[in-house]
Amino acid sequence: MPCHVLITTVMERWDPSWLTLEVKPLSDPASLELIEKVAGRQIADQYGRQLVALAGGLPAQLVPAALTLASEARRGRLDLVRLTLTPEAGRSFSAVYKRLEPPARLLLHAAAFLNCQRLPREELYRHLKPATDWGEAEFQRLLDACLDVHLLEGGAELRMHQLFADFLRGAALAAEDAITLQRVRLVQRDRLIEMAKELAAHPANTELAAVLTVYPLRPEAWEQTGADISIEDGETIGRALCEIGRFNDALPWFRKAVEAKKKGDARGRVDHASLGASLHLVGYCLSSTGKFDEAQPWYERAVEAKQKGDVHGRVDHTELGGSLHEVGYCLSSTGKFDEARLWYERAAESAAKGDVQGRVDHESLGRSLHEVGYCLSSTGKFDEARVWYERAVQAAEKGDVHGRVAHASLGKSLHQVGYCLSETGKFDEARVWFERAVEAGEKGDVHGRVDHAILGVSLNQVGYCLARTGKFDEARAWYERAVEAHQKGDVHGRVDHTELGKSLHQVGYCLSSIGKFDEAQPWYERAVEGAEKGDVHGRVNHVSLGVSLHLVGYCLSSTGKFDEARVWYERAVEAAAKGDVHGRVDHASLGKSLHLVGYCLAMTDKFDEARVWYERAVEAMQKGDVHGRVDHASLAVSMRQLARCLRELGRLKEAEQWERKASEQEKAAQQSSASVAAPQRG
Repeated sequence: MPCHVLITTVMERWDPSWLTLEVKPLSDPASLELIEKVAGRQIADQYGRQLVALAGGLPAQLVPAALTLASEARRGRLDLVRLTLTPEAGRSFSAVYKRLEPPARLLLHAAAFLNCQRLPREELYRHLKPATDWGEAEFQRLLDACLDVHLLEGGAELRMHQLFADFLRGAALAAEDAITLQRVRLVQRDRLIEMAKELAAHPANTELAAVLTVYPLRPEAWEQTGADISIEDGETIGRALCEIGRFNDALPWFRKAVEAKKKGDARGRVDHASLGASLHLVGYCLSSTGKFDEAQPWYERAVEAKQKGDVHGRVDHTELGGSLHEVGYCLSSTGKFDEARLWYERAAESAAKGDVQGRVDHESLGRSLHEVGYCLSSTGKFDEARVWYERAVQAAEKGDVHGRVAHASLGKSLHQVGYCLSETGKFDEARVWFERAVEAGEKGDVHGRVDHAILGVSLNQVGYCLARTGKFDEARAWYERAVEAHQKGDVHGRVDHTELGKSLHQVGYCLSSIGKFDEAQPWYERAVEGAEKGDVHGRVNHVSLGVSLHLVGYCLSSTGKFDEARVWYERAVEAAAKGDVHGRVDHASLGKSLHLVGYCLAMTDKFDEARVWYERAVEAMQKGDVHGRVDHASLAVSMRQLARCLRELGRLKEAEQWERKASEQEKAAQQSSASVAAPQRG
C-alpha cells in the first residue's frame, strides 16, 4: 500500500533523489529550554550551563542527564551528582562506532587523545603514518568514513564531540589494534617533545605554539598511556609552555622534576645545580601568575641548592644570581623594597662572577642592577637610583654571553633613567632617554618579540614629558600610540589594563588641558574601566583608578555640572584611600579629590558641608605623596578655600588663621615642586 517512510541516519552520503532534512545539534538557548521543560527551573538555573557545555547540543545526553538531576533533587542528593556521559548517549555513539571498520576506529582513538575541538588533519596523519602502513590515500579514505557518519567534523582542522571523545577513552580496541595505538602514542609523544624543543628555541613561532597546544599538556595524561616522558624532556615541555605564557600548564612538569632530582642518581648523588634550576622554574611559574608569596620559598630553596654546585661542586654564579634576583622580585612585587634591594645587590654580585667558565651574562647582570635602581626610585631616592639604572644600561648594551642584545631589557633601563630625570623636573633631558627606550623596545627581545606593554609605558612617558612642558598636541599623539601598544599586551598577549588606563587617562588630560572637556570625558571614563580591571595579575591600583575618577569629575565640574561631578569625586576619594597595589596611600592625590568634593558643595552654597571636606583635604595633603613629598601649592589652595567657607559662615578669626597658613605654604611652594609619574617595572 502507498505510504510515507521516515528514515533517520547518521550517514552523510545519501541518494540525491530522497528528500533530506539535516538535524543539527541544539543551540545553547534551545538546550537550556529543553532542560527546564524536562527537569524544572531550579535544575536549569543551577546546572543548566554546565550540562549544556557538556552535552554540546545532543538530546541523547541532555534529556537523560536532566531527568537524573531532577530525580536526585527530589531525593535531596543533588549536591552529590557528577555530570558524565550517560548510558543513553554511550549507546547512541556505540551503534555508529561499531559500524566502522577497525582501521577507522583506530584513527578515531588516535584523535581522541588530542584536543577534540582542534585536530589539525596533517598533524593527525603525521602520527598515524609511521605507526601503520597507510598511505595518504588510505588515511583519507578512513577519515572520510568517519566524516560521513559525523563522528568527525571540519576540514583542514577537524573537530570531535567531547562526549564522543569520552566514549572512546572507555572503549576497548582489539589486541592487534591496541598494539598499533600504543605505537601511535609513542609517535605523538616524540612529536610533542620535538615541537617543545623547537618552540623553546624559537618562541616567536606562533604557528608551532598553536599546534603544541593541541596535545595533552599534563604529565599524568601521558603516564596513563604508557608513553612516559623523561624528566629532561618534561622540563623542555615546561620551558616551551612558559615561553608562550602557559604557566599553569608548565608548573606540574617542574614539580615532577623537583621530586625526581631530590632522589639523586642511581648512586644517590644529587646534582644540586640541576635541582636548583627546577626549583627556580616552579617559583617562576608561580610568580608569573602573581603568586609571589608562594613563589618566594621556591626561589630561596633554589638559591640554597645552587650554592652547593653541580655533582663536581662547581657553582654557576650566573644561575645563582638569577634565583637571588627572583627572591628580590617577589619582595619588591609586594612593596618590600628595602628587603628586596639586598637580594638584588647579591644577585648583581653573583652575576658579575659569571658562569662555571667565568663568562659574564651582562644582560642578566643588567637586570639585577636595574632592580636595585627600581627599589631606590620606588622609595623616592631618584638620584641614587639613576646611577644604578645607568650601570644597567651599560651592562645591557654588552648583551648576553653570546653578545646578543635584548633590546627590550635595554629599553627598560633607558626608560628608568628618564624616569629619574622626570621625577626631578628635568623633562627635556628625560624625553631623550624615553625616546631611546621606545627605539629599543620596538626591536624586541633576542627572539625579536616585542613586548607592547613595556613599549606602551615608554611611549606614554614621552607624552608625559611633552605635556609637562605644555606641548599637549604633540603629547596626545604619543599617548594615543601608547594606547594602541597597551591594547596588544605583553609577549604572551596579556593586557595590563592598569597601564592601558593610564594612557587613556593621559589622552583625556591633553584634551581637558586645552579646554575640550566634553571630548576628554569619554577618555577618562575608558581609563576608569581599564583601571578597575587591574594589571595582568588582576591587582587594582586604586591610586591610579582614583585619579581617573577624579578627572571625570573635573570635566563635569568644569562645565558647571557640580552635582554630577561630586559623585565622581567621592568615588575618587574612596579609591585613593585604598592605596596602590602595595597598599601605599598617596595622600596628596587623595587630598585633591577631597578638595574637589568641597569645591562642588561650595559652588552650590553648601559652605558648612564643604568646610568638612576642605579640612579633610588639608589633613591629607599635609602627609604628602607616597614618598612623603608635600605639594605646598595645592595645600595652600585648600587652606584658602577652607578660609572662604569660614568667612561665609561668619567665623572670621578662624578664617584669618587659615589665610596666614596658606601664605606660608605659598612661600614654601616657591622653593619646591612635586611631579607625578609612574615608574616602569623591571
